[in-house]
Amino acid sequence: MTHPIASAANRAARKSVLVVEDNALERFVLSEWLRHSSYRVVEAGTADEAIEVLASSLGIHAVVTDMQMPGEAQGLDLVRHIRKVYPHIYVIGVSANDFKLELELEMCPFFIKPYDLGEITSLLATSLKDSRPGDDIQEIA
Repeated sequence: MTHPIASAANRAARKSVLVVEDNALERFVLSEWLRHSSYRVVEAGTADEAIEVLASSLGIHAVVTDMQMPGEAQGLDLVRHIRKVYPHIYVIGVSANDFKLELELEMCPFFIKPYDLGEITSLLATSLKDSRPGDDIQEIA
């Protein structure tokens, strides 16, 4: 019989999360936390870059995105793009400024910075636990 913690880690290991954050230190901290929580992590520094990553068919299961970044597209633009083009992808928004109302309209959870890394991981685990087996994809380096 598989240990429950090992089983949870195995489920997470099959899930890929795109972390979109222009602050390199914040992106590193969240990405490493998620990797240590057994997620595959892909990183992007802008919403424009994230849109390119999503278009590359890497099989992303969830996106955690900052709302204010440099570039043509902002976090809210990215959230709306994901809702329209990739409605199966789970999205979490984060920002130092309050975007709660805007993200509630997009049915997207929001965390104000500084946020609790454990809360992000817990929400991802709960939200991704019912992903279909066919959603699991090839390994991402």
